[in-house]
Amino acid sequence: MSNTVNVSGGDERVKRKVCEFSPEEIEKIRKNDPDAQIMKVVYDEVEEVMPMSKVKNALAIIRGMFEQLRKDFPKLSDDEIRLQIREKSTVAEKMASHTHPKLFKTMASRDSTEDEFNMVMFNIHLREQVEQGQMTEEESVATLYSHLIKMEQEKVKQKV
Repeated sequence: MSNTVNVSGGDERVKRKVCEFSPEEIEKIRKNDPDAQIMKVVYDEVEEVMPMSKVKNALAIIRGMFEQLRKDFPKLSDDEIRLQIREKSTVAEKMASHTHPKLFKTMASRDSTEDEFNMVMFNIHLREQVEQGQMTEEESVATLYSHLIKMEQEKVKQKV
């Protein structure tokens, strides 16, 4: 079930979609994992969706540029750095203005950790495999959940 909704904060001109699990899907998830966290995911509606292979390459470039500019110009704000990235890279400009504005902003942010960047890249890798027919949607979700569980187990081990 998909609805167009208003989400507080951000650019009010951007249309957003909420994608929700059906009650049957939630029941199936709960059956397999009673402690599963079910989240509502909000997607920006964009003019064009870039193939995941291009998104993966673009994000690596954007993140690399962001880290280098932060190092070279530590007093610049994230917004100032994003502007420079957009001016220097046509693919960054395209992502920021047309294809993946939220992802661009997230990856060019001090708040985004290396672990978060790696998780986004892993998720994009899975989406790319689905696009190429190497994996089904269900397999990608199962792989993602498995990866998340392993990461949580590693965190628990590190605390002990």
